[in-house]
Amino acid sequence: MNKIWNIALVPACLLLAACRKDNPQQPQTAVRWSVEGVEGYSGSKALINSASDIAAACTPGTGNQTIGIWADYDITIDGTPYSVENVFKGTRLIYNPLSSATDTKWEYEGDPAYWVAGGKYIFRAYYPSGEVSVLESSSSAKAFVVESNTVSTQRDLLLAFNSFDTATGLYADGTSGDMSKPVPFYFRHAMAAMKVCFRFEEGFFSSDSITSCWFETTASDAFALTGMMSYGDGVTLNEGKINWITAYCPSPGTRFYLWKHPAGVPFSHTGAGIHKIATAYSVFSAGDTGEKFTGQDGFVLIIPQTSSGKLEICFTTLNGGSTVFKIAVPKITGTSNDKYLANPDDPSTHKDPAGCDYIPGWRYTYTIVITKTDAQLVLGIAPWNRLDSSFDISF
Repeated sequence: MNKIWNIALVPACLLLAACRKDNPQQPQTAVRWSVEGVEGYSGSKALINSASDIAAACTPGTGNQTIGIWADYDITIDGTPYSVENVFKGTRLIYNPLSSATDTKWEYEGDPAYWVAGGKYIFRAYYPSGEVSVLESSSSAKAFVVESNTVSTQRDLLLAFNSFDTATGLYADGTSGDMSKPVPFYFRHAMAAMKVCFRFEEGFFSSDSITSCWFETTASDAFALTGMMSYGDGVTLNEGKINWITAYCPSPGTRFYLWKHPAGVPFSHTGAGIHKIATAYSVFSAGDTGEKFTGQDGFVLIIPQTSSGKLEICFTTLNGGSTVFKIAVPKITGTSNDKYLANPDDPSTHKDPAGCDYIPGWRYTYTIVITKTDAQLVLGIAPWNRLDSSFDISF
């Protein structure tokens, strides 16, 4: 993908004449929040499906995660314009199902944040705040910038945007509110996800177990494990779009996303059309490798990026012993980043039979079909909010 985005700098004249970092006016009413929905697929530990899923994840003693809030506001006082950045720095939201302080049950983990009457606010919310590396020096309400390392952290990254003008009472979508009402958030996925499954072809009756799985590349710069994401265009105060810049790529032959389960995950074909499919990264026992992946139904969260056609799925089986099998991942993914950026909110427009991009909010299921003589690869793709693949590609 390797899209280049620019973070706009506030002109020096504005910095000198119109922008102050301090609070020009004392705040009044406490800001309240609500999570209205999540674009989602899975309700498992790390992948978030709905508002109730993120509430459970942010409940102390249950998921122990939090939502962070980046907020800027503009205000004019006695004819002088002011801009205040990151006014809610350190703010963390938790969900308290027993709360009597607010009907939405979303509370502050620490001190509450307050409205400044007359301010026009821009909000960017992110989850999970404790595992997101925010680049504060590059971030603003116009462009929220984070770093992601998919080797060290396998966690569903969710982002949300809203704005509220306390003078007009209008939210970003033009609906009306007031300072006593909660700010609604609708979260979207920033990552892509990949799954690897195994089955026998029709007519091949056998059984085996997957004992390990990992990925390798056959060329430099073929697949990024880390990256930087910008949410917003850096210029306007609109929501903007999610753009990724890829960073570290492993050298050819380096194992990454390694998962091992010595007992194996069984797959078989016993006839009468009865298949048992094995999913790598789906089982973990004490002493195994790859625990971080098993919390999300076998999905591996990846940096959205352009497919190189130089990626390999590597695996071992119980019957095969130490023999390493490798299968090349074709360049085609069936989705296009250009089409995603043109209309992020309509997944039906993101599909492209010739597309070669892994894009935010989509999942890619690679099924390795074992035949009597070799193996075939089938790719099933779908938006995160659909349980079944909406588009299959056979290679």
